Amino acid sequence: MTKAMTIERQEAVQVSRVDDMTYVYIYLNEKEVKREAIGENESDSTQYEYDYNEIKGNTADIDIDEITKNPEKYMNVSVIEAQKEETPAMPTLKERVTAIEEVLLATMGGNQ
Repeated sequence: MTKAMTIERQEAVQVSRVDDMTYVYIYLNEKEVKREAIGENESDSTQYEYDYNEIKGNTADIDIDEITKNPEKYMNVSVIEAQKEETPAMPTLKERVTAIEEVLLATMGGNQ
């Protein structure tokens, strides 16, 4: 799982659209991390660590409402592709030959 560190708290789901693509950024399981100053010019700071994921896909194929309601389900998804319709299986050669024979027999007047 990818971790992300930020200096500000993040919304669980963030969305960015560019042309016809949508990018979804998921930040879950926030953990506050205190950082001590390293040098004289720095001060102590608070950062936020998250389990992080990015999803990209065509805007028409991404259901933002579903991702927002259940972001945990999308933590291992990286690309959302269009749902493809099931194409019927191509008949085998034997099935095609049998169909042709049946048509020929029917047009020739039965069993000869």
